[in-house]
Amino acid sequence: MGEPDGAGTPTDIDATGLSGSYTESVWNDSNRQQLDIISGSLSFGDLPTAGNRVGSETTSDENVYTRTITSSLSGTSDLWFSFLVQPNDSNGASQAGIAITNQTLGQAKILNNTSQSGLIGFGVGSQSSANFQPYAWNGSTIITGTSDNSALPTSDGTTYFLIGHISYNSGTGGADVFELFSHDLNGGVIDGSALTQIGDSLQVNINEADLDRLQITRQRRPSYDEIRIGTTLDDVLGVIPEPSTALLGALGTLLMLRRRRN
Repeated sequence: MGEPDGAGTPTDIDATGLSGSYTESVWNDSNRQQLDIISGSLSFGDLPTAGNRVGSETTSDENVYTRTITSSLSGTSDLWFSFLVQPNDSNGASQAGIAITNQTLGQAKILNNTSQSGLIGFGVGSQSSANFQPYAWNGSTIITGTSDNSALPTSDGTTYFLIGHISYNSGTGGADVFELFSHDLNGGVIDGSALTQIGDSLQVNINEADLDRLQITRQRRPSYDEIRIGTTLDDVLGVIPEPSTALLGALGTLLMLRRRRN
């Protein structure tokens, strides 16, 4: 099912702050189509990248891959994460998603995880209209950004740099506040560029100490790269050279599930 960091051809980049290999928890096709390590990184301006990317080479099937986060995501006032994503199919931005939660998602499409009992956390997913938006879970239901700018329009073959920010205990009644941004380049340069918020700021009252897993999903044909988790915006922009400044550092491609099919 899986390979450890550094295994396979081509190899991925070792991940810091995660344990073991990714586990495939959702599929619905007897052919068992999977995410693959694909040669070469996605690119976005001068964002530092290394190694390869992961993605699906088919629109068949759907998948959820889960891996345990070993670094505590509580004990700070802020949590930031970022990732590159490239839709490669016209149907629903490849219906892709990433989530940081306390339990494994039951559905590959983020917005279909509507009422999973006990599920808490934060996610980014695309809807059938080919856009990305923020989601959160409070233990009983899903919360969705619904403002006029609730989703980021996307195009096939274009790479997007999405950034999530969770401000712990800063909302109403001590709720955590989740904001999602798209990154707008400044002449091709990351440092000094602008962030544009996608959707509402979502509020959810959870125990952040229970967040212990990173999940990558797909229902069509997306590619992912350079997933980063940290405690500051600079951590996840890749503009600070010292990896010790980040909670998990630059995680690179992260997925090492199988060798690329020939």
